[in-house]
Amino acid sequence: MLAPALALCLGLSACSRHDASPAPAGASSAQAAPASAAVAQADTLKREALILLAFPAWRDDDKGRVVRAALPDPDYKGTGEAPLVEGTIDVKPIQVIRLDDTHAVMLTEGMVVDEGGTRNNSHVAGAWLGAYFFTRDAMASGESPGGWQLSRRVDGYDFSGGEGSLGESSIAKISATDSTRRCQARPMRSLGAARIARMPASRSATR
Repeated sequence: MLAPALALCLGLSACSRHDASPAPAGASSAQAAPASAAVAQADTLKREALILLAFPAWRDDDKGRVVRAALPDPDYKGTGEAPLVEGTIDVKPIQVIRLDDTHAVMLTEGMVVDEGGTRNNSHVAGAWLGAYFFTRDAMASGESPGGWQLSRRVDGYDFSGGEGSLGESSIAKISATDSTRRCQARPMRSLGAARIARMPASRSATR
């Protein structure tokens, strides 16, 4: 069963923070990015290129999509944001949105994989929504823009859906004025990239 449609409101100009450090996921795992990955670039906004900036060893097959990621602790019972713990997911890029000439965001779907390597796609099991922000220098070499670099990552922003999937999604663009008003008002019920961009630092992967 598909989860309810995921409305993504892209009005980031008033709420965005694109300068957080893109620390590699799963620092103790084989999927960890090398130190040089902080300056790795992609010449295109194709999903297959951007996902490699977040997970350098990723490839689109059953084994290659399984990665280690920093996710909110599912066993946390306290108040406030759950601490991040290392978990395993089968991740795939689902959407890339170019916000302007120098900013873009890629959304991913991550199905939970248990310690035995079994994917949890049961009827009641959802998936993790991930968000990866990219920037580029518009004047990197003369008048030619530079490559896209990972500037911020959130491996597990929200968990929802069913059968190991987030379900259907849709994109809704809103103006900067609307974005400012919504960011200052009560939190949006729909999951928006503006809301992702202004999340507390504890939810962002800073490992």
